[in-house]
Amino acid sequence: MRIKVIAMLPLALSIAFLSSSNAIAYDKPIVAVSISGILPLVRPIAGESVDIVVLLPSGVEAHRYTLKPDIVEKAMKADLIVHTGHIPWEVELAKIVARERGVEVSEISLDLLHDLGLKLLRTPSVNEPNVHAFWLLPENCKRIAYGVAIRLSKIDPLNRELYLERAEEFTDDVDLFFEEALREVKEKGLTGKRVVAGFYAEQYVAESLGLKTGLILMREGGLSPKTLEIARRGLLNGTFIAILRSEIAESFPQLSSQIEALSYETGAPIYDVRVFSVGGVYDYISLMSYNLGSITSLKTENVNVAEEGFLFYLAVLLAIFAGAELIIIAFLHKRLSER
Repeated sequence: MRIKVIAMLPLALSIAFLSSSNAIAYDKPIVAVSISGILPLVRPIAGESVDIVVLLPSGVEAHRYTLKPDIVEKAMKADLIVHTGHIPWEVELAKIVARERGVEVSEISLDLLHDLGLKLLRTPSVNEPNVHAFWLLPENCKRIAYGVAIRLSKIDPLNRELYLERAEEFTDDVDLFFEEALREVKEKGLTGKRVVAGFYAEQYVAESLGLKTGLILMREGGLSPKTLEIARRGLLNGTFIAILRSEIAESFPQLSSQIEALSYETGAPIYDVRVFSVGGVYDYISLMSYNLGSITSLKTENVNVAEEGFLFYLAVLLAIFAGAELIIIAFLHKRLSER
């Protein structure tokens, strides 16, 4: 008997070695996201189980980008391409990869705009669907989370339960955060107040936090004197309480300078919000916490910004961080108490 056991040892060791080698050799799925703005909705679901690649180079404006071979090469290595669905080069890229692999586009990509039935806000005045930053809306980001989880489950069925659990936890966190955030906005007397948006994306920030967008300054046709005059009058007479300006709006020098001029002339505050990241951190709740702090910390009555000077802006900056910190603490406290 002892001889038989000894004889079987090499076989057992070989099996153990092969098993450990297979575990080490397991390749993580690769997900390519078209732009960094949707990274906060993919990363919480993917976790450490997936390698994520952002296709668009840092600092490049997505709508002005032209598809290049290096981006196609990166996308070809991915198991799944997640894209917004409204930028032409994204759609073209998905078609190229699908054609090269000989499969349907739907098999290798998740088109957020067309595949998930998301809600699109209607732009004021023109009443057209707003396709810019629609993923920021809480109900949309929750649906995206489950959409990503389902697609990852098909690619990596061994981790199916893990992806679905992460999606559920993410949506619970979103619900808890906005419960606290909307209460804060209501206490400040801002719920339903109308604002001017610098660009389309700001409308989704406003709507998410209980505000209404009464006017968008820069539309597809650019800035118009008529729109600027409507904004000026509305800010002076109290129809609009403030101007929302995102990093996208800041990337257009003329638009940003016009926003500054409107604020200076009317005394209306500027709510500087973010639609991609805060300080290079791509996290949805951190992003919306920053936006909440920006909106709830500033005065809503008309104040001559020029008279306030440096101390005004310093106070605003401190208030933003303080407001964001308080809402995160309240959110975490409630989250922990439920567990």
